[in-house]
Amino acid sequence: MRQPRLAPVLRLYRSLAWITLGRLAEAEADLDAASVGEREPGIPALLGFDVMLHATRASVAALRGEVALVAASHVAALGSAEDDGLPFQALVAFVHGAAQHTWLHEWDQAEAFAARASALAQPFRIEYLEVLAELVAAGARMRREPDAEIDRFESLLCRRARLNEHSWDSLFLGWLAEAYLSVGDGRHARERIEAALAVDELSFRSECWRIKGHVLVATTAGEEAGACFARAVEIAEEQGARAFALRAATDWAAFLRAKRNRTKAVDVLERVIAAGPRP
Repeated sequence: MRQPRLAPVLRLYRSLAWITLGRLAEAEADLDAASVGEREPGIPALLGFDVMLHATRASVAALRGEVALVAASHVAALGSAEDDGLPFQALVAFVHGAAQHTWLHEWDQAEAFAARASALAQPFRIEYLEVLAELVAAGARMRREPDAEIDRFESLLCRRARLNEHSWDSLFLGWLAEAYLSVGDGRHARERIEAALAVDELSFRSECWRIKGHVLVATTAGEEAGACFARAVEIAEEQGARAFALRAATDWAAFLRAKRNRTKAVDVLERVIAAGPRP
């Protein structure tokens, strides 16, 4: 019997692994190959192949800061789910879309996507997806009302840990560090950002170093903060994550200006902006 042509599907799932490792060029190459590869009729549709292809491309685009491509990929992913009659894949696409908007700091869109994901999750009763959607929504609210949301966010993280689900833990712990910092709780901010950096997850390592820089500025003399911002820029540039690189460079430049080193601040921003388009 002839074997099904699953190479495009395998490339798609390998691209997800590349993203986790912070290797966006490899992820993009696998996505490009998967999109043109020969597929066995019926099998990719059954797996929600096109939905996941577009959703994964949106992840790469979000990390690269390509906002227009993120939006187009979301439309394509949700359109494919609707066309193929795949409500579960639509749920997954909304969960991923919510997270991707947070990477771009588009918090209102993230909250809207998370709300839609929560509604779609109810018939399936898949707890880890429900909790993930709730975490993204709570994270968005925590930006506006940290005092009201920190405890709930901590509780959701504990609930997720009991499910043995840890994807994006470093990002979520980084959000907590920022929230604690915003309410003047430096001790918990330091604990959460150190925990985030201890997570074996490379995708958000740049963001964690950037946040650590802010924690050090707020809780110590701050002399080591510059090295944290520099490390954040370095990692993001190595990964090709331009959204994170520009965010870290902007924060580093602000730190340098506060230290009256305006020349270096301008140099940092000019170099990072020249390396790629602005998100």
